Amino acid sequence: MRKWPLVTFAALALAGCSNMPVAGPSVGEIESVRQAERAPDGIELFDLDKATVDTVASFRTPPLAGRFTDKRPSPVQTIGVGDTINVAIFEAAANGLFSGSVGVGGAASKATPLPPQPVGPSGTITIPYAGQVQVAGKSPQQVEQSIVEKLRDKAIEPQAVVTVQTVRSTLVTVDGDVGTAGRVPLSPRGDRLMDVIAGAGGTKGVASELFVRLTRGNVTGTVPIRTILEDPRENIWAHPGDQIFVYREPQSFTALGATERSGNFTFEYDRMTLVQAIGAAAGLNDDKAEPAGVFVYRQERGAVVCAIKGERPCAAPETMRPVIYRLNLRVAEGIPLAQRVLVRNRDVVYVANAEGAEVSKVMRLVSATATTVSSSASISQKIHNW
Repeated sequence: MRKWPLVTFAALALAGCSNMPVAGPSVGEIESVRQAERAPDGIELFDLDKATVDTVASFRTPPLAGRFTDKRPSPVQTIGVGDTINVAIFEAAANGLFSGSVGVGGAASKATPLPPQPVGPSGTITIPYAGQVQVAGKSPQQVEQSIVEKLRDKAIEPQAVVTVQTVRSTLVTVDGDVGTAGRVPLSPRGDRLMDVIAGAGGTKGVASELFVRLTRGNVTGTVPIRTILEDPRENIWAHPGDQIFVYREPQSFTALGATERSGNFTFEYDRMTLVQAIGAAAGLNDDKAEPAGVFVYRQERGAVVCAIKGERPCAAPETMRPVIYRLNLRVAEGIPLAQRVLVRNRDVVYVANAEGAEVSKVMRLVSATATTVSSSASISQKIHNW
């Protein structure tokens, strides 16, 4: 029987593998794009070293406690514009401005309740014989004193009782994925974010997918519900006029390339690191992955890109720019850096193929072919001898 040289099968295998599919570009191919300055759509490529990681971390959006003053509202209830208050005025004797005349039985009314009054934009109410009384920003007790002072020389030993009928100045707007959206009044003792959300019927959905967006004046901050539950510092005090919006947004990233598993993965943690993301994709493929070529693609703020490149001034700091970060896991600091890099929603994590990955495929195919040929030759020899 004629024996075909092993090199012949190797040549056939190589010919058959010329169009062998790959999982993506190698590190060398990506590097050549950067060196030739042919990156599509103006994509920036940065190596993740300590300086780059520090720069990116410095632009991290601070949590609510870092953006808003965590100051507990005063426990003393104050009247505000929009509130409706009741005023009753008492006099020590009959026949006064607010007391009735003595009747047949000798009794007379010594109190006059005034109609409820809403506090207007000027922050005042009107009291007969006293005129305009400033009430906004004052407690009911302070308003009582102001009314008595204005009536002291006109009424008979006047006394006033002020109560708040309807509170409109301490409302917080709650909307989104809550039980009952609407305006929730703050209690005099003060309420935190989760207290207000509970007052609106609580949240709807899985806590890991829910976010709270707080707007106070011109400042807006967003934080995951789970962060508020795990970190009491983020459960800040609500202030009158706050706008709280609860919404659902599952956080996910995409893993591609030479990982054991590819696809879309939801965040298992509130703050998911690159190490955890690689772990979620079952790690790197030992046969074809290049540990020096772990890439993260995302849309990054222009201010971050300018800071990394040292561009001053930054032309468009708020414009989102496509960026690719490369991590080298072959160096000693690779894993510690990966533990500091946070994966963001909709990031793409790509692990490049090793330069010799396709050669390994070919060698395995040649080895399998050689084994088959050897088995066939052995069987042929046995038949011939038989």
